[in-house]
Amino acid sequence: LHVTGYSVGGETTWALGNFFGSQMASIAPMAAVALWEEDSWGEEAKIAKELQGLALWAYACKWDFKAFSFDDMWYVSEKHGLQLEAAEESAVTAGEVVADVHTWS
Repeated sequence: LHVTGYSVGGETTWALGNFFGSQMASIAPMAAVALWEEDSWGEEAKIAKELQGLALWAYACKWDFKAFSFDDMWYVSEKHGLQLEAAEESAVTAGEVVADVHTWS
């Protein structure tokens, strides 16, 4: 199962990954941050386990600071045992749209 969503749907995608990620192949939230509810930290071990093997792609506009959070990606990277610093490169689409791509590995 691959789950994606845009804006509020992206926030829901994060939530589904946090609580059911072990039952999914991947999530791809777009223009969305993970909404960590105040009581989520009591569930941190469970959430980390659900995210552990989950492939994740997150998309947002470069200037949309409300729709993307590096903190979310750093948290997931840490739980996956990945480097906290992302490799950055630019990609150009066929329509000459330039995208900054951040990759954690």
